[in-house]
Amino acid sequence: MVKKISIFVLLMTSILLCSACDLINICDHEYVIINEIEASCSTEGLKEEECSKCGKKREESIPKLSHTFTSNVISPTCTTSGYTLNTCSVCGEIEKINITDPAHKYSEWKIVINPSDVNDGLRQRKCEDCGYVDSEVILSTSYINLDVIKEEFDESIKYSINNYEELLLKFNAAILNRASRLECTINFDVTDFNVLLDDLINDCSVEFNFRLRASVVGNNLTITFTHTAEPSNSTKETIAYTQYASLNYNPITKQRSDDFDGFAINDSLYQFKVSTTDQLCYALERGVLPIPETGSKAELIYNKIKEVLREIISDDMNDIEKAKAIHDYLIMNVVYDNDLLMMASNGVSNTNEYNGFYLEGVFLDNEAVCEGISKAFSAMCNIEGIKCVNVSGYATGNPDGLGHAWNKVYVNGNWYIVDVTSDGTIVNGAYEILSYKYFLIDEDTYSQKYTGRTFTNIVCNQKIDIYELSIYSGTFNLKIESQAELNKLVAFFNSGSGINYTLEFELAFDYGSSATDEIRQAFLVNGIYSSYSFIDNGDIFMLIRK
Repeated sequence: MVKKISIFVLLMTSILLCSACDLINICDHEYVIINEIEASCSTEGLKEEECSKCGKKREESIPKLSHTFTSNVISPTCTTSGYTLNTCSVCGEIEKINITDPAHKYSEWKIVINPSDVNDGLRQRKCEDCGYVDSEVILSTSYINLDVIKEEFDESIKYSINNYEELLLKFNAAILNRASRLECTINFDVTDFNVLLDDLINDCSVEFNFRLRASVVGNNLTITFTHTAEPSNSTKETIAYTQYASLNYNPITKQRSDDFDGFAINDSLYQFKVSTTDQLCYALERGVLPIPETGSKAELIYNKIKEVLREIISDDMNDIEKAKAIHDYLIMNVVYDNDLLMMASNGVSNTNEYNGFYLEGVFLDNEAVCEGISKAFSAMCNIEGIKCVNVSGYATGNPDGLGHAWNKVYVNGNWYIVDVTSDGTIVNGAYEILSYKYFLIDEDTYSQKYTGRTFTNIVCNQKIDIYELSIYSGTFNLKIESQAELNKLVAFFNSGSGINYTLEFELAFDYGSSATDEIRQAFLVNGIYSSYSFIDNGDIFMLIRK
């Protein structure tokens, strides 16, 4: 009896489960709308439905409707932006699109001052609506003379030369192209061929190292050239100085891609094939796009320079910011080659074989003398479209002493002097620190230290206060105008980590004959008793944590 009851219960349970399963699975729902909220252009709608058989409910969102805009186009004026103003006639929402910059209605450019071989020119245009006058400098053409680069030269050809200027041009072209010989027929009077050769060497505008021999038969002149081999020696095993960190050095987070090649030099109208780094410098200094020979030193160094510029420059920087970034990078990453300086001072004959005089020293060894450093600054600026030249000269008052090299750079409509080597200040013969004493200064100031022999036609008669433009802590600049500002600056200085770092700034308030008390007061106010020192360069001061 028990067994029969168990079977019956199990059978009934099975029937009930199957019936429930059938009810769940066989209902083909018939939904009817029980509530509906219409969508508008500002809110979504909602539709609620219920199955008339089983009572199951569901919801469905209804997308917003499109705005019904009416558009009003506002044209730009000389001082205000233009835009299109869209207003929805249903909900009243307003959007402003197609914003354009203010736009003057300019006349054609008119040259006011013609450029010459010595001075820049000026052109202007006037807004026909508001009368605003826009001015633009026309650069002196002398420093970008392209005659030598454009001169075709083939050492297998015997040239017919009619005057000294033609001969000098071919002579320069032969040196620039590293030709082994120049053969020509002289069709003008020459009293003394030795004097002629001396004149060619003195007037040569291509400052490459070479030796020559000449022979004259009648009016036929043949000059053979021996060019200095590309540098291959280095002194980097005995680097003399330690580079201190600097709170003035604020490298950016890389923004350009690894394959970025949108450099301004690519827009040049001219090209020149190069194989050596001196040829590379020569082309870049004249705003000419270099085309390096495959596998050459020029190709290697050109690519390395572009790698650095991708790291330290962003396209939203202005020219001053770009020049400063290049200046800072070279100082913080290139140590002065003191061993090579000593070799040159002692008259060692083969110093031209050392990397430190060339771009190789900067970008292969991270060690160079002033010539290599100034070449690097010029090359990097010109790749970025900032006009820059490499200047050679001597210590003022000592023209027969060792030479020096620096730069003249064109930013904000004016030429300025930059001496990267001198701004890598050497202290106590042991370490280098980043300074701006010789960054974007004028000729009068710089001539107290050095006098140039080249590019004397480019006049630098203005200077820029870089400390006023340099920001720290996101708010304050480095031109300090009160004791309270000095106190804040010293607090910032103390926030640096570790030891062996510096901070340079300008004091622009009356601190008397010495700023020692003011600086000590700032340290006391901040409760700082760590080891530090400072360098006084007039109104420019350098704090050093050791």
